[in-house]
Amino acid sequence: MSSEFVGRAPSPRTYEMPPPGQHTAVCIGFVDLGYQEQIYKDLKGERREDIHQIMLCWELTGLPIAGQAGHNHIVGRSYNLKFGLNKDDVPGALRKLMEQFKGCAYKVGEDIDPVKLLGKKYLIGLLHKESWRGKMYAKLDAVNPLPKEMTCLPAKIKPILVLKEDALPEWVPWLFGERVEDVRARAIPPEMVGKPRTTRAPQQPAGHAPAGSEQADDEEPF
Repeated sequence: MSSEFVGRAPSPRTYEMPPPGQHTAVCIGFVDLGYQEQIYKDLKGERREDIHQIMLCWELTGLPIAGQAGHNHIVGRSYNLKFGLNKDDVPGALRKLMEQFKGCAYKVGEDIDPVKLLGKKYLIGLLHKESWRGKMYAKLDAVNPLPKEMTCLPAKIKPILVLKEDALPEWVPWLFGERVEDVRARAIPPEMVGKPRTTRAPQQPAGHAPAGSEQADDEEPF
């Protein structure tokens, strides 16, 4: 019996992983993820903190996707939008990347604008790893400014700043096995940031990370 509710099962999503190794790239996306609830465990137990996060996206300009003329591989990872130092005076991953481009550490009171990372050229290191689900994915192993002696092809995509209220470009890769739309949808409302809540934001599961996406799970909340 036919029905307007009957559909067809779609074909499985397929991804062509970029090869492991070092690749030249251009930062084409700065995506606001809003405030995300993060869980940290230490000797004192479990603690939760609402942390503003962003996602950087890079086009691997020398790696075209097979069968897709004019399209290169795109990878991304999230960063905690924190600029302080930890107890060992070590900067977080985002500030560290900014200081690599600057060539020196930021002074106390100096402005740090991560949006300036857009459009810059990088040398990206990728590894192939197997998730706990048994699926292979490309993991960002290193993100560094492009050495002066190296050249990088121009990006085909114009760098863009995507604010929380903006629609996502269709080329934004998944973030640690999850659509970025879903990550942004569970962001903590501004009026609830840092306040007790009866319900907690769902934590994204570890899993397959298509197209080399990665979360900021290796950072301390400083």
